[in-house]
Amino acid sequence: MIGVKTFSAIAFLLAGCLIYASPVYSVPLDALDVTKDWRVEKINLSGHKLFTEDEMRSEILTKERPWYQFWGERPAFDPVTFENDLERLRRYYEARGYYGTVIEHDLVADQDTTRLTVDIRIKESLPVVVSQIDVAVIGDLPPAERPPLPDSLPVKRGEVFEEAAYQEAEQALRGVFSRQGFAHVETSRKAEVRIDEREVHIDYTIKPGPPTIFGATDILGADNVNPSLIQRELAYGAGEKFSSEKVAETRAKLLALDLFSSVRIGAKQTGGQPAVVPMEVEVAEKPHREVRMAVGYSTEEEFRAQAQWRHLTWLGGGRQLSLQAKYSSSTMGAGAELVQPHFFTPRTKGVLSFKQDQEKEQTFLRNVTRFTPRVDHRFTSALSGFIGYRLEYDKLNDVAAATE
Repeated sequence: MIGVKTFSAIAFLLAGCLIYASPVYSVPLDALDVTKDWRVEKINLSGHKLFTEDEMRSEILTKERPWYQFWGERPAFDPVTFENDLERLRRYYEARGYYGTVIEHDLVADQDTTRLTVDIRIKESLPVVVSQIDVAVIGDLPPAERPPLPDSLPVKRGEVFEEAAYQEAEQALRGVFSRQGFAHVETSRKAEVRIDEREVHIDYTIKPGPPTIFGATDILGADNVNPSLIQRELAYGAGEKFSSEKVAETRAKLLALDLFSSVRIGAKQTGGQPAVVPMEVEVAEKPHREVRMAVGYSTEEEFRAQAQWRHLTWLGGGRQLSLQAKYSSSTMGAGAELVQPHFFTPRTKGVLSFKQDQEKEQTFLRNVTRFTPRVDHRFTSALSGFIGYRLEYDKLNDVAAATE
């Protein structure tokens, strides 16, 4: 006769055996058998209300197979990558002000198919709010010579603390001084997060350094382009007050020439904090000639094709010449365009455009010759205008009697 205690022990043992024999079970991450080739069956996310599921999934590197790739192999599961994914999700919330958010997970393993179902549960916290912002300017610069600080910053008191705005505010403070002649300005930031009070105390420190002026500029990387072409695009001159705004404008003007794949411009490394800042412009040239071709089909034009040849510094000086040709069942034509930079002023360019087109209509054939000179002027980085004139000669051929 079997006693109650013996029966209970046997039942417990049998239940344990059944659980052990089951092919599907929940397993901790650190107990996963890494000798097996585990594959991701599905990833379930829950608990996220502040951000969308797409935002959450974009933060993790562990992926499930897309539904439209049903024929493909399921992605491999890497425990180290998944552990880092959990930390990435936690940091995603912290960077947006939600300190204390808890990221939990379960792994459901199928030992027969070696597939894993990943369950991620997010327990969102309350946000931390910016309670105080202090800005300190240190150094020997008299207060009267300091540029005025901005009235507002990207990070604001009373708002949820976000790391992006916190970092942008430091760059904004640095820009105030670098635009006003302080090439050696140094800044630092500190955020004291008080989770219990759900608040953040922010400190910015600015060390302006001495007032500076531009020195001479060295040109590097100009192999086929004449360095004088680069020199004329400089938005500053030696002896002028240093300005990071002028440096950025110079870079934009050089890239607009379409002669360089990259442009790096900045203070030359000489050590110390000299009052006269030597500058250095380093460019990487790209091919000065290019050919573009395109073909297509539409129900209106049927087969169509276009071709273009460009010379980005024709006869030197950054002068651009382009030749175009196009063809379709209804139109065909050719044209040329010449762009002359620094036309009268550094902010002005002259454009000459010539086109010869033939347009086929059902009842007539039209030949068009167009000559369009114009002058473009850039008033500011955000405002430009042009004035031009179009001369056009039209001739109709093969006109049907009904049309006449």
